[in-house]
Amino acid sequence: MNQENTKFIPSDSHASPSVMQEQKMEMFVPARIGDSYCVSPDPALQFVFAMFALMTWLGTIVPLEPDAMFVTGFLQLSLGVAAFTGSRMNLRRQDPHGNINLILSVILGFAGGLTQIAKAYVMMKALETTFHSWMLSTILLVGGLYMLCFLPLLKEAPAYVFCEHACVCTGFICMGIADLLSVALLKQIGVWFLFVFAILALYQGVSEMYALHGKKIWQGPKMPFHSAKNR
Repeated sequence: MNQENTKFIPSDSHASPSVMQEQKMEMFVPARIGDSYCVSPDPALQFVFAMFALMTWLGTIVPLEPDAMFVTGFLQLSLGVAAFTGSRMNLRRQDPHGNINLILSVILGFAGGLTQIAKAYVMMKALETTFHSWMLSTILLVGGLYMLCFLPLLKEAPAYVFCEHACVCTGFICMGIADLLSVALLKQIGVWFLFVFAILALYQGVSEMYALHGKKIWQGPKMPFHSAKNR
């Protein structure tokens, strides 16, 4: 049993305590699931969530025909399955951030995808005037406000990660209010926040993939209230 466990752990017996602490901060420690070890799914999750945001952005600035909207809905559902799977892996790895990932998979994947499919069906059947996505708008609004409460937990993160979380929350809130009150301009503002979120999420995903391989790329400045003693 001891030999099986040690073959997955890098040999850092000669490393200084400061080096070991830095490696621990930069890399995700595998967690045991059954008889195997599972590395962090965060690089893949960041890509999936970025694709969600880009699809939402594109679907708003470029009006979609019903057939394209139908396909978009199924793509969102497929991405939702991937996001849900990765979120469950994070929760089993005892990563608290898996809760946020789970919320995003529900809001962007399942709720968004099913709403797109329903809207496309209504448009194809010439029932457009009977459809309003106020249920999805409510989920977006409440989800954005709910996730905004977690923002203080990221005060030790790089500034771009803090801004990334703030952008997705602001985007959800703007889009939710815009749909409920029929304010087109506010919805346009909201999807541009999601666009910024997508770019930052892609960079975070690349950073996390490098970290899993023991390498570090530029992370930018910390937040102004970052505590130096926690570095």
